[in-house]
Amino acid sequence: MAPSSCPFASGHNIPSSSYDTFIKSLDSLLMVLRQADESQVKVIVGSQPNRKTYCIYRCLLCHDSSYFRKALSGESKEAHERTITLDQDSVETFKAVHLWLHTRRIYQSESGDPNAVPLQFEGLFKIYFFADMKGMPALKNAAVDAVFTKYLQNLEYPARSVPLVYENTSQDCTLRRVLVDLAVRNYGCQRLIQEHRTNLVNDFLVECIMAMRALRGRLDVQPKGWIESVNRCQYHDHSDP
Repeated sequence: MAPSSCPFASGHNIPSSSYDTFIKSLDSLLMVLRQADESQVKVIVGSQPNRKTYCIYRCLLCHDSSYFRKALSGESKEAHERTITLDQDSVETFKAVHLWLHTRRIYQSESGDPNAVPLQFEGLFKIYFFADMKGMPALKNAAVDAVFTKYLQNLEYPARSVPLVYENTSQDCTLRRVLVDLAVRNYGCQRLIQEHRTNLVNDFLVECIMAMRALRGRLDVQPKGWIESVNRCQYHDHSDP
């Protein structure tokens, strides 16, 4: 998908009225699937005693994930039994995945405000990790957008989660770029080091230095200016699942 056609290029959420219409249309489509007796798959998530089983339409899983599409195709055991076990993944993370598969949102706002993200940064990052491992680029993009929205709520930098992100992502990961750019362009590296030095891993610090060098004196740290106008599309994965 070309950057100009990215539905999130403006960095704004879908208006609530449009989203309500979208949900009604989606409900109608799901009803058609039920009437057509479309096969469902059991997805067993987590380990005992917190294990939970979800029943999800096979077409939804396969459409958005290269991992599930491969696992549920051919003569594999999973395809034959229509059951996939994810014992290394958390129920809390998959709860958001399940919601996204049906609504294209990874959280339900408790206040009704779509810009009020109830999940913590760590939870958003774990959704991103899951999507990355399961070949779900659109879900990765939803997690990235939620990180920006969460940050805008109180302008608090997720410093404690920096080691978690760097332990679970590769060097070219867009989520790393999000953290680096938030630090360099918005929060301020000097302030970040003064407040959170013990949480900052060396690779992160090096990437911040490289980002500052790339700006070449054009650095203008602003509390909200940059993040409110940034094109989030540049942090999206536009590949096919």
